[in-house]
Amino acid sequence: MRCDFYFTLRCNAYCEFCKIWQDKDLSQVKESFVKQLPAFFAGLKLLGVKTINFTGGEPLIRDDLPEAAALAASNGFKINLFTNGILYPAVHKKLEGNVDTLFVSLDAPTEKEHDRIRGQECFIEALESVSIAVSKKQKTVINFTLTRDSLQYLPDMVELAEKLKVKIKINPVYDYFGLDGFEKESIAYIGRFLKNKWVILNRSMLELVNKGGNNINSPVCRALDNVVTVFPDLSLILPCFRLRQAIIPAQGDIVKTFGSDIVKGYRKLQGKTNDCAGCMMWEYLVSGE
Repeated sequence: MRCDFYFTLRCNAYCEFCKIWQDKDLSQVKESFVKQLPAFFAGLKLLGVKTINFTGGEPLIRDDLPEAAALAASNGFKINLFTNGILYPAVHKKLEGNVDTLFVSLDAPTEKEHDRIRGQECFIEALESVSIAVSKKQKTVINFTLTRDSLQYLPDMVELAEKLKVKIKINPVYDYFGLDGFEKESIAYIGRFLKNKWVILNRSMLELVNKGGNNINSPVCRALDNVVTVFPDLSLILPCFRLRQAIIPAQGDIVKTFGSDIVKGYRKLQGKTNDCAGCMMWEYLVSGE
């Protein structure tokens, strides 16, 4: 099991495929203090969580992210940090030894196109982040959000990853962001990269895309079996970040909250409601770690 910890919902980029920065309600969510985290992490361990994904927003916007990551690492969690790379060059020394895998977002092989997609000049910083991490022997992965428009860059992105000596994780964009999905021919084309040693790509995910996403009559969703999804204020998100149908304050006891009747009710319905039809939010449909 893992925890998707949305450490902040603030961001210093304005990606065209992301709605988080445009959601006024999300901008109102308060953020926890590091002093609240020891009890929270202890609860996660009791729940069987092995991995914590520090995500957002842009996690490094918070000055206390290095302290939070160090605390999580000291509790034995595997730590994944997702960043656009803008701030990483300035803070990487504070993170040394406390991040297992660094995921740096790159969405095009050229500065002009990447910065256009991100709505922010950050291509140079992202490349610098990868270079710094590799030089420190930090396990690093390029996080490539794939859309119909950026499909044309797939070979160049894989070539760039090989040049930088890091893996590239291909993430077909979620259709619920209002973007067009992928045609059958495009899915077959993406599948050609499954055996490339520089590519991280889930075969089951592609098969799901090909079938049109989650089938509510035969659901594959395991949002509450595999994942504890948490807001910056440590409240529990139900059933998943995509739907956010209920936000339950943890009140310092994530174990009690996760074992509550409302969570049990949502677990019985995971992947089965009309809102779940066609969902392609991969991290809830594959392994919990």
